[in-house]
Amino acid sequence: MQYYIMKTGMEMFDACRAYGLGLVIDALSEEPVVLSDLGIYYCVEGQNYENNGLEPEKLMPLIDRNLPWNRVFLTVGRDIREKNEIK
Repeated sequence: MQYYIMKTGMEMFDACRAYGLGLVIDALSEEPVVLSDLGIYYCVEGQNYENNGLEPEKLMPLIDRNLPWNRVFLTVGRDIREKNEIK
């Protein structure tokens, strides 16, 4: 099965979406997953799933309950600013 992810122009956002989908498909499948950059979109090739065949427990290793999600998308935290203060 091929899944297509249209690019928005925000390179890191687009790459994270493609790799994220690839990780989910990889966790659920027993076959290799192939990710291709095809210009205006990414193509993620992997195993085909039907709603009744999904096993959500296979996704549990991708979920880390100890990860501080409130800081995941911060590029400059308060601690970093204090250390690199310009005088």
